[in-house]
Amino acid sequence: GEPPAAAEAAPPSGAGEAAAMEGGEASAAEDGEDGKAKKKKKKKKKGKDKDKDKQRAKGLRARLQELHERLDTDDPERTPSAGETCRDFFARTSDVWVRKLLEERPGLSDNPHFSEKELRRDAFSLAQERYAELEPVLQELDDLEREQNEAEREAVAAGGKKRGKR
Repeated sequence: GEPPAAAEAAPPSGAGEAAAMEGGEASAAEDGEDGKAKKKKKKKKKGKDKDKDKQRAKGLRARLQELHERLDTDDPERTPSAGETCRDFFARTSDVWVRKLLEERPGLSDNPHFSEKELRRDAFSLAQERYAELEPVLQELDDLEREQNEAEREAVAAGGKKRGKR
């Protein structure tokens, strides 16, 4: 006949099916409870993530405002545009820097030994100083604004998904 190992391995007819069904019912009930717990945990995590996104956006807005105020970047005549070179910045704002130079050195315009070329060169130096002061900060501002826009899009998307389920 059959080797004894094969007989031992085969469960008695019907007994294995009943055990499997009982186990299946028990695990389905457990899965239901686990599923509810998992959903609750996931919902709680989403709330925390949403709060974290809001906090991040709020922090970015505060940092942007602080940088704008500290460096007076709201004045387009004293602030390089995005991607603008120092030379282009001076070409666009040279009158501002010449006026500033004349205000700082009142007797300069009356000095016959000071040529217009020297005046423009010194005005360019003022523009160059402002450009150098703002260049790294402008890059940071661009990065922060991009990050803030992304955070706001994510917050809107998260809010829109929630409304869509209702």
